[in-house]
Amino acid sequence: KFNPLMVLGVLALIPGAQFASNYICVFIYLIKPDWWDRYEELMESSGLSEISFLIVLYAVILGPICEELIFRGLTLRMFNRSVSFWVANICQAVLFGIFHMNIVQGIYACALGILLGYICEKSGHIYYSIFMHILFNFWGTVISTLLSEISSSVFTELLIFVITIVSFIIGFILFHRGLAARDKLNKTSLEIPC
Repeated sequence: KFNPLMVLGVLALIPGAQFASNYICVFIYLIKPDWWDRYEELMESSGLSEISFLIVLYAVILGPICEELIFRGLTLRMFNRSVSFWVANICQAVLFGIFHMNIVQGIYACALGILLGYICEKSGHIYYSIFMHILFNFWGTVISTLLSEISSSVFTELLIFVITIVSFIIGFILFHRGLAARDKLNKTSLEIPC
C-alpha cells in the first residue's frame, strides 16, 4: 500500500503547503485586518498558541486522524457517490473549512482540504492524507514556532517563495512517479500466471 516515492512526495509537499497557507494568511491580513485580529485573539484564548504535550497530542495526532476520517474518509466518499470527484472534493473542503469555525483558519483549511482530498483520491488510501495532515499540523504547531525566530528580510521572503514553488513541483513529481510505479507493479503482478 505504501510506495516510498509517494511518501517522499507527501513529505516534499509539506513546506509548500505550509508556506502557501502563510501567504493566504498574509493576504487576509492585508484585506481584512479585523478578521486577523479576531483569529489571533481566538488562538491566544484557546491556548493553542503555546506548545504543550496535550496541544501537540491533539493538534498533531488526534485532530488530523479524526478530521481525515470524517472529511476525506466519509464526507468525500459520500459526495463522490453522486457527483464528480472535483465537485465532491471542493464540497468536503468547504465543510472542512467551516468546521474550523473561524474565517481565517477556515480559508486556509479549505485550500488544504482540497490538497488532502486530491492526495487521498489519487493514492487510493486515506493513510497518505492522514500522514500529510499530521505533518502539516506538526509544522504549524512545532516547526513554525522555531522558524518564527528567524528575522525577516527580502532575501528570506524570496527564499521562502522559491521553497514554496520547488516544494510543490518536487512533491507532485515524486507523488505521481510513485503512483505510476505502484500502478506498474500492480499491473505486472496481475499479469503473472499462477
